[in-house]
Amino acid sequence: MVARSGSSQDVRLAFDGDIDAARRTQVEQALNSLLGGTGAVAESWRVVGVPGGAANANYLVIADQDRFVLRIADPNGQRFGIDRACGFAAHRIAAASGVAPELAAAIAPEGHCLTRFVTGTTMTAADLREPAVLSAAGELLARLHGAPARVARWSVLDATRSYLELAEREGLELVPDTPRLREALDRISAVFAALPGSDVLCHNDLVPQNFILRDDGVQLVDWEYGGVARGEYDLGGFAMNAALSPEQVDALLHSYLGRDPGESERARVELARVVAALREYAWAVIADPVLDYDIGHHGVDYLGWGRRHLEIARAALDAPGFERVLAVAAT
Repeated sequence: MVARSGSSQDVRLAFDGDIDAARRTQVEQALNSLLGGTGAVAESWRVVGVPGGAANANYLVIADQDRFVLRIADPNGQRFGIDRACGFAAHRIAAASGVAPELAAAIAPEGHCLTRFVTGTTMTAADLREPAVLSAAGELLARLHGAPARVARWSVLDATRSYLELAEREGLELVPDTPRLREALDRISAVFAALPGSDVLCHNDLVPQNFILRDDGVQLVDWEYGGVARGEYDLGGFAMNAALSPEQVDALLHSYLGRDPGESERARVELARVVAALREYAWAVIADPVLDYDIGHHGVDYLGWGRRHLEIARAALDAPGFERVLAVAAT
């Protein structure tokens, strides 16, 4: 039983049996602070563990007609360059634009939050490649990138560089060709830095499980990396995570732009796709020593995840046409 923050009313929590005592304490403490901000008045809530999440723990919190998803944020957010307040602000703007479910309550800097539960299907990479879903995703990202960008900047390039520097400082194992990877990041950064255009509101973590397919369209969840950035980084991250073919990238861009993409637009997404793969590799290296290595709970082998994405980046860098991609993207 917890007392709702700002109220003398007690709230009773009933936990599913697979939630251990330590996690129950975390949930009780978070809900004590969060429930009062939702406007919900129920006195009894059921808490159910939700599988997935590479770093955070998620729970479904249910009472009568109210349903929320509780995120208990991993305390290592600063290690990964996460700005909790920025992510919450991005989430609220996205929700107002219909791109995300309502953020009902949040605690910064801890990062715990309650998001309104939405009924739908969590996507896989194969789902995202379906033509109708791909089209809906392009339209969704266009709407997101057209929303007011009144939040701080979050750079996937800066984050990836920071992860590699942290790995070196901590003596973590990096691959021998890390200098080449850094050079690639620098060359791609120089291309985008010289281009016109302004940053837009981005999600910055477009893994398939962050897409929810509803009867009325697609929404995005998990906004902790949200911030302003060049829109190509969202598009490239989507293309990499969904393993899109060149034809599917064209379909995504057609939906996003409302017209056929130009060669330079395709090339910029391809460069952003390389950055997205390198980000996942570097993230995995610094995640492995600190995150809960419970593969049964999270379904994540961090180093294996990193190696898979490293090979994606290497394949792109080794491709005969990579120099041309750089040149075309700059036009």
